[in-house]
Amino acid sequence: MRAKKPATARLEGKYTVDAKTGCWHWLGGTNGNRYGRCRDSNGWLRPVHRITYELICGPITEGLQIHHVCGNRDCINPVHMKAVTASEHANAHPR
Repeated sequence: MRAKKPATARLEGKYTVDAKTGCWHWLGGTNGNRYGRCRDSNGWLRPVHRITYELICGPITEGLQIHHVCGNRDCINPVHMKAVTASEHANAHPR
């Protein structure tokens, strides 16, 4: 059995920083909605923006969602994210 890679090692070289916007653009695999996907330290395939948020900001409270304040789904910069309720998230994206 292979040793598990820490999540930080899985992120190395898989994003670029946009000097103008501050976004960290994910270059790795994505789902059908352009959200990055990456294996966490336990080997689970998860949304990479949630992984980076947890690495920098700490655990996400159960029931909260992560909103990209910058509006870029491929951004994994935790400074550009905010933990919000489903209602707040829906209000941030009016249809």
